Amino acid sequence: MKKIVLGMFAIFLFAAIAYALEPITTQISLKQGPNNVNFEVLPTEKGLSKVLVSISGEYRSIRATVDGVQMVWNEKLQGLPYIPNELKNLDYETSYVIDMKKEAILTVRGFPKEGKPYIAYRNPSSWRLVECKADDTGKESRTSEAYDYFTGETVFGKEKVEERAASCD
Repeated sequence: MKKIVLGMFAIFLFAAIAYALEPITTQISLKQGPNNVNFEVLPTEKGLSKVLVSISGEYRSIRATVDGVQMVWNEKLQGLPYIPNELKNLDYETSYVIDMKKEAILTVRGFPKEGKPYIAYRNPSSWRLVECKADDTGKESRTSEAYDYFTGETVFGKEKVEERAASCD
């Protein structure tokens, strides 16, 4: 009886260890032209998620939805990620990047924990976050702040520009 209990305990322990070592995956829906394909997002050693997927040169636009946040790539943006301004619930704890040279890797880094910018786009070295607001008179204002792409530090400081709503689209 003791051997049976020890055997069952060993099997349970082995199963628990195997379960703990199994990578946690999240589904990402990556839309390429006419095809919709699901890919697994595997956590890396730094807690960043990567999605590796072959990209054919025939595709001019890619839309990916990760945890409810839509990332858009198109030819005009030259491979840089763009988050439409209707998405106001960005999760700054989640990290994603789009690199369209050979594969799609989603990683967004350097977002502030406070504030809710509606638009995010990246130049080769930094993210620029833009928040659009309208006051009681309907006047639109845009607040822009750039962050270093790798460290998340503010690069150019904060600037506030009064512009029409069209500038925030």
